[in-house]
Amino acid sequence: MRLLVDGVDPEAVARWIGCGAARGVTTNSLILARYAPAERDRIIGAVLDIAAPHPVSLQVVAVEEDAVIAEGLALARRAPNVVVKVPAIGPAGQPMLGAINHLSREGVPVNVTACLSPGQAIMAASAGAAFVSLLCGRIADEGGDPVGAVATTRHWIDAAEDGARIICGSVRTPGDVLRLLPGRPHFVTVPPAVLEKLADHRFARATVAEFLLAEMG
Repeated sequence: MRLLVDGVDPEAVARWIGCGAARGVTTNSLILARYAPAERDRIIGAVLDIAAPHPVSLQVVAVEEDAVIAEGLALARRAPNVVVKVPAIGPAGQPMLGAINHLSREGVPVNVTACLSPGQAIMAASAGAAFVSLLCGRIADEGGDPVGAVATTRHWIDAAEDGARIICGSVRTPGDVLRLLPGRPHFVTVPPAVLEKLADHRFARATVAEFLLAEMG
C-alpha cells in the first residue's frame, strides 16, 4: 500500500513527496473551490510540477457525458502526470461509465471517485478506469463496512487482471489508515494534517529524548 497526499497545498505536497512518504496527489472540486479561479490555476500548476512524475488527480466539474469527456481531455493536456478524476455517477443518478470508457480509450488515465460500493468500483474498473476511489469514511458513515468493500473490490480486480488500482479516500484519522490495511488497497489518500499525525508519536519523542539524555550523561 502506498500513500497519496489529499490536498493542494504546495508546501505539504513538496514535503511528503520530497521525502518519499507519498507517491502522488489527489484533489477534488471541494478543495479547489476554496480558491479564486486564477489562484486555483496557479496552485494546480505548482502541484503538478512538484509531484512529477507522480500522478496528480484533477477532478472534472461537468456532469453531462460529452462535457465530462471534453473537460477530461483538456485536463489531461496540462501535464503528463495528470490523472482525470470522474465521479462514478452524476447527481441525477446517471452512471459516468461512457465518459470513463471514452477517456480511457483515448489514453487518459481515469480515477473514478465517489465509489460508495464495490459494484460501482468494479463497473468503473471494467469500463477502463486506471484507479477506483472508494470513499471509505463515507461508507462507514452510512453503516457500511469499508474494509469489506475494499477487500471485495480487490478480489475482483486481482481475478480480472485488468490493472486497475484501488484508492481509499475520505480518510480522517491515522486509525482510519491502519484499519484499511486488511482490505489490501493499493493506495490510501491522506490529508496533510493526518500525514503529520501518522509520522508523529509522543512516546517516540520521549524515547528519543531519553536516548539523548543517556548520551549526554
